[in-house]
Amino acid sequence: MPTTQTPYLVFINIIIVAIIYFILNPFSRNSVKKNEQKYILTIILCFVFCLFSFWGADWFHYQESFPLLKSGWKGNLEEVYLWIAQNLSPNYIIFRLIIWGSAFILFLKTINILSISKYIALYFFGTIYIIWFAYARVSLAMVLVFYGYALLNSCNRSKFIVKITALSAIGVSFFFHKTALFAIGVAIVAFFMKKYPKKTLLLMLLLLPLFVVVVKTQLSSFLMIDFDSEDGDLSSYLMTGQNYMEKNQGISGIGSLIQSFLERFPYYGIAYISYSSLRSKSVNLIPDDVKAFMILQFVIVVVSSIFALDLGVNTSTLYVRFMRFAAIPTTIVMAYFYEYKLNWFLTKRVITLATCGTGYALLYSFYNSLMRG
Repeated sequence: MPTTQTPYLVFINIIIVAIIYFILNPFSRNSVKKNEQKYILTIILCFVFCLFSFWGADWFHYQESFPLLKSGWKGNLEEVYLWIAQNLSPNYIIFRLIIWGSAFILFLKTINILSISKYIALYFFGTIYIIWFAYARVSLAMVLVFYGYALLNSCNRSKFIVKITALSAIGVSFFFHKTALFAIGVAIVAFFMKKYPKKTLLLMLLLLPLFVVVVKTQLSSFLMIDFDSEDGDLSSYLMTGQNYMEKNQGISGIGSLIQSFLERFPYYGIAYISYSSLRSKSVNLIPDDVKAFMILQFVIVVVSSIFALDLGVNTSTLYVRFMRFAAIPTTIVMAYFYEYKLNWFLTKRVITLATCGTGYALLYSFYNSLMRG
């Protein structure tokens, strides 16, 4: 089992994403007959990527921590991961299989519930957002919230058992990561906004200055929550307690700035298209479940962006982490926009940028591993 990142290991991840692209790209066109065998093959490749996500430093950080988890030390990890390590995981790969494998299965169940093409959704997931999904354990908490949210907004939402399953998935997500509170909060807000999307989206933008003031005044108590750092070498870390109150003026290199732009701009692009679509005359043509995720994606992007502002303390890492909660909703909404060619000119360019962002992140990791070697 490798213990350090090497160019060869990162290159394996690049090859997997490239194969996913060439398998599913033809099926992104509605005229091409769907092939279940190739869909299953892509699922297997995504599983492999999640198990062996060598491109990110956290794969190796978790590997180093696994023997300590087995011995009873959990550090900043939630209790559930300690239990999984000690009772269900004879080795590190099984540990990842349980956590990231479960998260990926829930993602597949989510896209199958919704009124979107599962081929196109898996295509964008496997070629754009899988790198962030496989990166940190928070993905399981994220997908629990979004799976529950999808159930609440599905055509079967009137069934009592579906509602209980949905609320249970959302509620239990907190035990898998503390930042699930953010996802739960925005999901609740989005759920109540969906009845009057035109008015509530505009009202949210108008009230944004008030939200900024509220966040700024309550920030000190919020940041006392012990959010552990799990972003490896790609982000600066936030420390708990008084360290949160120190505003650091870090300078990012040009490579990091390009990567940040390519990752984050597509979130804003899809949020803008969602806003435009929800306020258009054709909004009633959009399925209710997709509409719900368009609102959710927009809310995540707007609320996350508050932490990018000058709040008097360094909240840049919270901004990045909260923005990545938009990865799965963006995948879902992007798949719908692509399938039905909504705002086609902008949609194509956002997708191109997002794809370039993933390619750049992988190649940048490959380059850094070469420099270290």
